Amino acid sequence: MSELDQVVPGAWRRIAVVCVAVVGVGILFGFVAGQLLARAEVWLLDGGLW
Repeated sequence: MSELDQVVPGAWRRIAVVCVAVVGVGILFGFVAGQLLARAEVWLLDGGLW
């Protein structure tokens, strides 16, 4: 990590970490939302409303 510390200033590294975290949470949220939508679709097709 020492080479990275020399090349990338702390502020930019912090920004990069935040970006990676946001992307990771976005992917996770998208996956969970996709699973819920798929379940809801199956439930609706099974006649869950009636």
